[in-house]
Amino acid sequence: MKKLLTSILAIIFTVCLAFSLVGCGDANVTPPSAVNGADTVMTGLKKTPDSYDANTAVYAALGKLESYTTYKSQSSGTSTARKGIVSYTQTTNAVTIKHGDEYYTDTESHSAFVNFRHEAFAKNNNVAYRVNDGDIKNVLRSSYESVYGITPAKLLTGHIYNQNTIVSVTGQKVNSNYQYAVTLDKNESNAGLSRQMKEFGGLGGYPVFNEDPVVTIVVREDFTPVSATYESKYTVNVPVLGEMDCFETNTITFSHFNGNVEIPDTEDFNAAMNSTPSVIDPNKTAEKSGLDKIAASLVNLNFRD
Repeated sequence: MKKLLTSILAIIFTVCLAFSLVGCGDANVTPPSAVNGADTVMTGLKKTPDSYDANTAVYAALGKLESYTTYKSQSSGTSTARKGIVSYTQTTNAVTIKHGDEYYTDTESHSAFVNFRHEAFAKNNNVAYRVNDGDIKNVLRSSYESVYGITPAKLLTGHIYNQNTIVSVTGQKVNSNYQYAVTLDKNESNAGLSRQMKEFGGLGGYPVFNEDPVVTIVVREDFTPVSATYESKYTVNVPVLGEMDCFETNTITFSHFNGNVEIPDTEDFNAAMNSTPSVIDPNKTAEKSGLDKIAASLVNLNFRD
């Protein structure tokens, strides 16, 4: 009997050792209550990620990124839309910079039919933005979020990470880093992204996500994010062509923590914020015409390619 008990305890120890990142951590901490539409952020965790449950590690990665005075992230993504024998590929690259209390994002999207750029600069309760190198417009942060969904201050990826959006998290140690596969609720986690995609893509409506996205987050032993990658499957409504199924991949890398990194044209963006905030009319945004051009071009192909 004693030998059997010893064997059982050995098995339990082995399982906890192998899956310590999933939930056998020895540090008990309680995350703050979830706020609808916002990330759950935790700071001040002193032990290594494998000392905490995997959900807590994700919240701590958000908190660690937020704690830096400066950082830079670069993302590269591809989205492929299909309608019967017709396929269309769009590449998107973005740079995000935090500099003190200022946040900046420069997003460029290119294809055979569309070339598009959107810059946004967030500070305090305002967002200044410009489209395709046009004039800088100053709006309230709440007004910008109501149309575009996400400001440059958003952490990690455009998804929302909290107790209501995270379906499950699994983790493992990879060399000196820690890797977490975060499965998110396809609707709740994409609330902000849906708005951004609708406006940036000139869609006839919000995209419909078909599967729960899985975001793979890699962090250092102090929770500093190294990278984040994800895939998404969704359906969009394109003018003329109707519904199209899309598959998107995106990779984000993080660097320049408390380093020397500057925001381009910061003087112009700050100057624009001294003006009276305007109101965004989504029906008049320059981005709206993007997929209209795509649709017209695809129709002209007569579905031969």
